[in-house]
Formats: sequence, C-alpha cells, structure tokens
Amino acid sequence: MTAMCGAMAGGVILISLDDMLIAEDLAQAIAEVAPQIEIIKLPRRKASAAVFAEWGRAAVVFVQDEAGGAGSSPYVTPPGTAGPRIVLTGGRCAREAARSGHEALPFPFSASEVHALVLRALPPKE
Repeated sequence: MTAMCGAMAGGVILISLDDMLIAEDLAQAIAEVAPQIEIIKLPRRKASAAVFAEWGRAAVVFVQDEAGGAGSSPYVTPPGTAGPRIVLTGGRCAREAARSGHEALPFPFSASEVHALVLRALPPKE
C-alpha cells in the first residue's frame, strides 16, 4: 500500500480481457496500490452487457485492444466524454492509445507500470 492510496477516491475498476490469468495479474497489481477499489473482471467476449450495467460506477475500464482498433469496441468512448477513463491493453495498444487519446498498458506489463497508471487514472478523493 502506498501513501497515495489514501488520497484516491474509491469506486470500481472493470477489467475486460480475453485472458483471465492476465486479468487476475492486473487485478492483483491494482489492489496493491488501491485496496479501496472494487475490481470486476469479465471475459471480453462476454463482457459487453455487464460492462454497460456497471458503467456508471466505473472510474477506469481496462479493455483489450481489438483487431479493428479502439473505435471498434462498443464500450470505448472518446476521451473527454462522460464515462470512465479507458485503458487499452494488449499488443498494439500504445499505437491505438496515441491515436485515440486513451491510456495504454502494453503486454507484458509490470506491477510498477500498473501502479503508476492507476495513480494517474483514478480521480482524487474529494
């Protein structure tokens, strides 16, 4: 636990990836830096309806970059619009994130990369 975690708001982080082992690794790294956050893991291929159901509660959504790019996902909204902060994950997510204005977490990732991203993405406690 870091000194910063007390300064962050609570909330929900959604993780929607193909590989649930990677999702579990990501969830563990998030919990290390933000133990107050509820983490919901959903297989990407089954996630769409569940993601929309949790959308209003989510502060951050980790979504796997798709073959058609970030714009092909039904739950990736443009930066600056209402909704959670989007983090694209996967092989070419850095290129997609740069193009779309979202955050990126390329695979493979380290716990320190996840910690820094979560501290940057979560809203501060009011």
